[in-house]
Amino acid sequence: MPIYTAVRHFIGTDDNDPNKAQSHQYQWFEFNPYEVGSIDHGAWIPSWAFGRPMVNGREQLKIGEAHFGGIIGAVSSAFCASFDAMIMELYTAVPSAVRSAMDPLLDWIEHGTEVSHPIPPYTLHNPFYIGEQPSASQSGKLAELESKPLLSLMDAGMENNLPFAPLLRPERNVDVIVCLDSSANIDIMPWFARAEAWAGDHGVERWPWGARPWSADPLRPSKAEVKLDQSTLSGTRSVRESVNKRIRDDNIRCVVFDQPVASSPLPKKNGSLPRPITILYIPLLPNAKFRDPDFDPETADFCGTFNDQWTTEQINLLADLA
Repeated sequence: MPIYTAVRHFIGTDDNDPNKAQSHQYQWFEFNPYEVGSIDHGAWIPSWAFGRPMVNGREQLKIGEAHFGGIIGAVSSAFCASFDAMIMELYTAVPSAVRSAMDPLLDWIEHGTEVSHPIPPYTLHNPFYIGEQPSASQSGKLAELESKPLLSLMDAGMENNLPFAPLLRPERNVDVIVCLDSSANIDIMPWFARAEAWAGDHGVERWPWGARPWSADPLRPSKAEVKLDQSTLSGTRSVRESVNKRIRDDNIRCVVFDQPVASSPLPKKNGSLPRPITILYIPLLPNAKFRDPDFDPETADFCGTFNDQWTTEQINLLADLA
């Protein structure tokens, strides 16, 4: 079953005004053939109802469901990145000496750039809208969502390029996740750290705590990511370096995380520990043992985000890296 993901950027103010923001959060939404909803809010509707103007669950205007092309546009709208994410694209591409010169400026403007989007996200009718005064019995998060007539969504890569969140829903009871990572700057991105933070916030006991495929620390990690690494990864650097060596030097193309290597941040419960989820991590990297030993998907132009045409030869080159 196909599952698409997007995020809503909650700025933390009544009118989502970046100039008033004190904090911000990306909230996950999922699209599948049967339902659309928010993982973070626990709110779900049938897929056919998405995009229709609704108030308190009743359709206000007969306009039909959202077009699939619009949904694909929302879940792949990397161009709606925050100003901070755009700066980081440049930051990761320049020499370390230039990064050092950029650091003071980025520290100074950090919060404002995190909540500003030069290109606004995909916005449509909010199917969860109840009215300006939603039910007082609802949680704060859900009440806030239900009070907004419009819903703005963007590429979930703004929060995490590896969308673990929908697979960690307890009702899915997932045992194995095959993770194909084709991220740019693959070894310095904080995707596993962010997934672990999400798992901790949502009480996912079966996450393999401390799972990290790379030994390098992320460039300019957030304060939350730094705190997480300090609290859960103490004593695991040797494990991370061993995994990194297997990928880089020993040409291992699939790393298995099936046991926690760090302590869980969740409160301990009586009884046996739940069986951890197994993650099979397969990164997209050069492979000297195959057809073209000099082919590097990170630098090849046709592997870029904005290329939408592929030749048979290019597809075969990528397939040979497996």
